[in-house]
Amino acid sequence: MINRAEAAILDAGVCNAKRAPHQCPLEAGVWVATSDDVPGLVTESKTFEALLKKLRTLVPELLELNGILPKSGKASYRVVAERHENLHAAE
Repeated sequence: MINRAEAAILDAGVCNAKRAPHQCPLEAGVWVATSDDVPGLVTESKTFEALLKKLRTLVPELLELNGILPKSGKASYRVVAERHENLHAAE
């Protein structure tokens, strides 16, 4: 079994208030990150790049606070991003 802290998987996606209003903390159009592997991780940013920057700080802090940061102090994580867009057929 892989240590959760060594192989954390984060879900990131553009929040869509029409599809899942309970998952949109502020407004539609923000990038939201959550993870079952990083207890307490729920954060959002206006851009994907800003979200990644925020995660670089939050993930190690949360792993340490939850007592699941490896003794080496090193861990990696993978961000799985999803974005949904609507398209309209040309008339």
